Amino acid sequence: MLAVVSKSDTLYESLWEELTKLAPGERFPSMREIMKRYEVSQLTVDKAVSKLREDGYLRQITGKGLFATDRVKRFNQSIKPTFMLAVPQWISSDIDLLETTVNTMREEFSDYRLLVYRFHPAESFPQELPLLEENVEGVILLPTSTDKSVNDLKRMADYPVPLVVLGWHLDSFGICSVGADDTYAGHMAAHYLAGKGHRQIGVLLSEPHNQVIMERVKAIMDYCELHGLEATLIDCEVKSGEMATDKTYRKFMQVISDGFDFTALLGICGESMQGAVNACLNRGVSIPDQLSMIAIGGDKIAETFHPPLNTIGIRFDEQVHTALEILRNRNPMRHLGGYDYVRPIIIEHGSVRTI
Repeated sequence: MLAVVSKSDTLYESLWEELTKLAPGERFPSMREIMKRYEVSQLTVDKAVSKLREDGYLRQITGKGLFATDRVKRFNQSIKPTFMLAVPQWISSDIDLLETTVNTMREEFSDYRLLVYRFHPAESFPQELPLLEENVEGVILLPTSTDKSVNDLKRMADYPVPLVVLGWHLDSFGICSVGADDTYAGHMAAHYLAGKGHRQIGVLLSEPHNQVIMERVKAIMDYCELHGLEATLIDCEVKSGEMATDKTYRKFMQVISDGFDFTALLGICGESMQGAVNACLNRGVSIPDQLSMIAIGGDKIAETFHPPLNTIGIRFDEQVHTALEILRNRNPMRHLGGYDYVRPIIIEHGSVRTI
């Protein structure tokens, strides 16, 4: 007696062939697309798709559709795992640099797919990332701020894939993180100015008072105190979410109007220091003849200022490379923890004169 092969069984085999060509997490055709492609009824599609779901090869995500599960990986070994760099959806030279850096490293990490994903900046730690859809086996995260909440830390510690956080110092929480040595950066900036003969230094606090920024400030102020330098802290009172460059401009316009006696200005952040540069240009303060300037970070954008500024380069390219090495070399099942420091470097453009 001949076995009867139903339309749904035939469709199941065809859909299975399609499924084995996908990576875990890739989107599967919709019910409507399957009906149109194979010219079958909705009932036939329902039966075939339901069987694929029951067998564990398809996953339904409400409002998004059908996606291949991890079980299909064994049937297609050519699919590369993905390392995701998750960054806020901001207009920022630093974030653009991170994305460019990832693009330059694709050949070195050719065994992996490198993906840059931009999340909504309203969350410091994104609630959901498309891990399954993009076949992600490791995440490098740049949070929107360095203010750590208990909920954010708990989500990081319990993350379903290995996670490396950029910028936060999280070794004491058992969460792997990579970033610049901010204390060293502050010392380096102050030491550099002292070496150029500057004894009176303005310290421009042009960012919200988070951990990283205040660590740089403390390092600078401590260095000045220990070496007999006079440091004047200029707090632009920038709050999270505010336009730092605009507030910095207005604050430094007032500083120029009131008069200043420092010979060098040390900016805590290169990007927002554009406000102080513009204030000097509009008030006729010559850089570096009347006021030397150097900033921490913002390496690339500081090159575009007029004049270009010296910076303490925090080496985002090396930070990303270190994070990728951690994800590639460590056992994915091992708990990632500790903090990897990247030492900053001095980048000179002639904005600091020797006294």
